[in-house]
Amino acid sequence: MNEAHYYSEIPFQLLERAGFPTDYHYLSHDQQRLIDFLIKDASKLFVRAERLENENAILEEYIQENCEDL
Repeated sequence: MNEAHYYSEIPFQLLERAGFPTDYHYLSHDQQRLIDFLIKDASKLFVRAERLENENAILEEYIQENCEDL
């Protein structure tokens, strides 16, 4: 998905209250850079969260298999 798609997922009422246009293509250059930065930052956090969830699942499985006697 590209930035324009993610932007279109933001409720238009929220965009209007923040003073942003409802369509990504009407953003000023500075607004577009801000949105792109936020989207990239959010995607990094999403990937990190997925990794942590996977590691947590592995640890839970290890505990179930190896720590039943405790």
